[in-house]
Amino acid sequence: MKVISAAVLSALFCTVVSASLKVVKYGETYYIHLNQVEGPITLEFRPGLVQANHSEIHGTTEPPPMVLYNQTAVLPDYVGRLSVSEKRVTLHSVRMTDEGSFTVLDREGKVKRRNCLNVREHQNFLHPSHGENLKVKLYRPHANVNIVYRPKSGNQDRVILDQGFCGTPLDPLLEGRLTVEGSELSIKKVQVADSGVFKVTDLDGFPVAHVYIEVEGRNQIHI
Repeated sequence: MKVISAAVLSALFCTVVSASLKVVKYGETYYIHLNQVEGPITLEFRPGLVQANHSEIHGTTEPPPMVLYNQTAVLPDYVGRLSVSEKRVTLHSVRMTDEGSFTVLDREGKVKRRNCLNVREHQNFLHPSHGENLKVKLYRPHANVNIVYRPKSGNQDRVILDQGFCGTPLDPLLEGRLTVEGSELSIKKVQVADSGVFKVTDLDGFPVAHVYIEVEGRNQIHI
């Protein structure tokens, strides 16, 4: 079976449901504007074709819709993240599971908007100097993520956080210098040997961020 990338799958899905595509990064806010839509509205959601840890397409049948807002109330699973006003729909703290098609129906049940959401992980490139203290944004509380670290000098992932708990034993190079608190990872007095990549995923296995670190040596000169 041919393997298709997540980006191609998203574009294909939006074509299937005849919706315009909007790309939002994990943890950011997604808006659907309601210009010239007579409310109260109904908001339907059809999940996309990409699932956690899978990159293959198993068919293009349109998934059944979920009603996220029924003119008066938000679906319980979305309370606190989804809000609806006369001017727009707002979805906070976007996750990979929010990827799919959103359909807006007016007060008479007529389709007025079809918007397709594609969620991407963050790609961050940091260049701290030797001896600096480094802070890395995780975009979610640390209890809700997994983190692995692959040093530039190695070819094996090393567990930093597993289901929100620190890996044991911690990488010897980072022992005593790495801490995780709230939605942030910190490394004290970074060294050139710390260069590498931190891969952050949520508890469903979806990528949240790839943070590439290249520590500049003390004697490195920029021209």
